[in-house]
Amino acid sequence: MQAAGVLRAGLDLSGERLAIAAASHSGELFHRDLVRRLLSEHGLDAGQLQCPPDLPLDPVEQETYLASGAVRDRIAMNCSGKHTAMLAAAALLGLVVVVVSGSGSPAAETYPQGCGRKFGERVAAVGTDGCGAPLMAITLTGLLARTARSSWRTPVRRSGGSRTRCGRIPSTSPAPVAPTRS
Repeated sequence: MQAAGVLRAGLDLSGERLAIAAASHSGELFHRDLVRRLLSEHGLDAGQLQCPPDLPLDPVEQETYLASGAVRDRIAMNCSGKHTAMLAAAALLGLVVVVVSGSGSPAAETYPQGCGRKFGERVAAVGTDGCGAPLMAITLTGLLARTARSSWRTPVRRSGGSRTRCGRIPSTSPAPVAPTRS
């Protein structure tokens, strides 16, 4: 869903870039390097990521990472690719990305209102998931209604559209969505 959203926003991603935008990663060096490249390509830096600092999930990589003297870092966090894609889409749209705390700011109100319109109801509460992304509390009825509208009334996009590209990720670029060691 997140990858489809950034594609619809106009972010041009494919292959490994799309894969890391669509799923969590294990924090191996090639994952971290890809996130750094994506940030750089879009004029962003790691300081703008809003996911929490973390260690690589891959145990072997974590040992190597810590032995090198590295500390918890936002790029090592398993959701840094998704956060990078969201930041890049925001930059593409000319949006200013800020850390919002508290419900009184206009920026804090804009996102829930937009989500409420999409789901046809008022967002009851706003929370934050484990990686720092906002979560909107909506009813199951609202979720099902939105899913029905998206699935049944939206024409299938031409080949290469956001849904087609997102559906092909596991078979075309598996490395960014899975650890190389088990």
